[in-house]
Amino acid sequence: MRSLSFPLRSKLEVVIVLIVAVGVGWGIWAVENHSHPSTTSNAASTPIQFLYQGGGFRSLVDNENRTVTYTFDLENGNAFGVDVFHAGASMPGLTLEKNVGWTTPRKDRPQSSLSETLTFRVIDCGLIPRGIVNMPLQVSSLDGSWQTIWISPVGGATRQWQTYLTAPLCLTPSQ
Repeated sequence: MRSLSFPLRSKLEVVIVLIVAVGVGWGIWAVENHSHPSTTSNAASTPIQFLYQGGGFRSLVDNENRTVTYTFDLENGNAFGVDVFHAGASMPGLTLEKNVGWTTPRKDRPQSSLSETLTFRVIDCGLIPRGIVNMPLQVSSLDGSWQTIWISPVGGATRQWQTYLTAPLCLTPSQ
């Protein structure tokens, strides 16, 4: 039996090709399994603990269309960047019309912020919750796993964000 031997250069080329093939295969697997929040689990190995609303918000009321728009800064106090894919949800009395869902996630760098805008249609003022209503965010951690976290948006005066935002539409005789 004759042994096949390759010169050192050929062996090195084979090793490089194998490393590249493994890297490409892993990259394809990672993209297919971790590129979108709907394809990954809700459990993340890197907890996202310091993601919160910055100090303040802006609101806009459209009386004719019975919509309210809530814009706020999402602050990332973590030591690492996070990807934000979707924020907000409908609730009793309010339908989420427009959210910050993008076709691709947006990066919120460490110690920085993103501006987020949500528009809700007021359906029934009597159904809007009066207590604390946290807002869901779909975000990814360092390892690329997606999770839903909840932030507590800021309201005005002594009212929660959703009652403060809808007050111009809900505290009128035409409720």
